[in-house]
Formats: sequence, structure tokens, C-alpha cells
Amino acid sequence: MTRRLRRSLRRLARGYTIVELMMSLTVLALGASGVIAMQKVTLATNRNAKNLSIATRIAQAWADQLTADAALWSPGPSPRDATTWLVEADDTPAWFIPSYSADREFGPAFDALGKPVDPDDSAGVAHFCTHLRFAFMHSETTPTVGNGAIRAQIRIFWRRDDSAADPPGADKPCSVTDAQFTAAQDDLNFVYLTTAVRESRRSFR
Repeated sequence: MTRRLRRSLRRLARGYTIVELMMSLTVLALGASGVIAMQKVTLATNRNAKNLSIATRIAQAWADQLTADAALWSPGPSPRDATTWLVEADDTPAWFIPSYSADREFGPAFDALGKPVDPDDSAGVAHFCTHLRFAFMHSETTPTVGNGAIRAQIRIFWRRDDSAADPPGADKPCSVTDAQFTAAQDDLNFVYLTTAVRESRRSFR
């Protein structure tokens, strides 16, 4: 065995120095922290995407409910009295909190999975909330049956995960008024959907 080979074997037998070990641990810690930070961003992004998808489905469900409600809007002296929500339409459109319908088991509040809940019985469960706004597109007093039409705007909102402030109505989030919503927009996420519903061409009277 040559002298150079023996020296090399002795250096290998000594192992790593403290400096080399600390450098290795530092590189490992930096890599691990990057992976953890990336996982946190991924989880937050997935959660936001899930909430957005659920809120969009809720808005579409509201559009379907209003279409069904319009089937009860028929010609007569009080054309919308039989409806659940369209009766709120008037000549001064404003955002409002829709009432909960026990018959339809549908209302302004939804849990984290998008299931409708009674806002009074399940205040702590409500995660998504709803505002509606109606505006007439055609006169409901027109002599042509079925010509009345309403533009329905649907707003679904929920608290931002990174919000530092408590949103308005923290105990009953779905009691938030339009003024409170406007003041707290930085702490809320929301989606809008606009649809139109038409008076039924059949009279139920």
C-alpha cells in the first residue's frame, strides 16, 4: 500500500468535521423550510379554490330557486304574492337578506360544504351567506301575459382566511346588512351571479 493511499484512508476514517456537519444541516434546514412554505401556500390555494367553487354552486342553486319561484308569479291583482322571494321586488332595487323558507329548506345561510342551513338554528355553522337584489326589466302590469321580467342579482360572500379583523355579525354572519358588507369588503370574499326570471304565462287563480 502506498503512502498516499494510506493518508487518504486515514482522512476518510476521521469522518466529517463540525463545520462540514453544520453546513450540511443548514442546507437541509433551508430546503425543508422552503418545502414547508410551499405546502402552506398550496393548502391555502386549494382551500380558496374549494370555497370559490362552493360559492359558485350556491349562486347557481339560488338562480334555480328563483326560476322555480317565478313559476308562482302569475297574472292577477297581486301577481307576486304567492312567491317566496320575488315578492320583495320593487321600483327601488336594493340588496337585502332573503328569508329562510322552511318549506324549501333553503335560505341565505350555507355551511362550509354548501348545504343550506337555517340561519337562526345554525348561526355558528353558517359559512357562506347570501344577498339578493331585484330590478324590473319589463312592466308587470303589461296586458301581455308572461311579459313581466325581473333581473336578479345574487351575491354570495364568506370571510377571508387571512382576515385579521372579525367580520360584521360574527355570531350571525348571515345577518350582515348591505351597509355592513360594504364597510367590510376587505375582510370578505364574494362572488356575483346575475340572472333573469319571467312571469309565468299561466294563471293559478
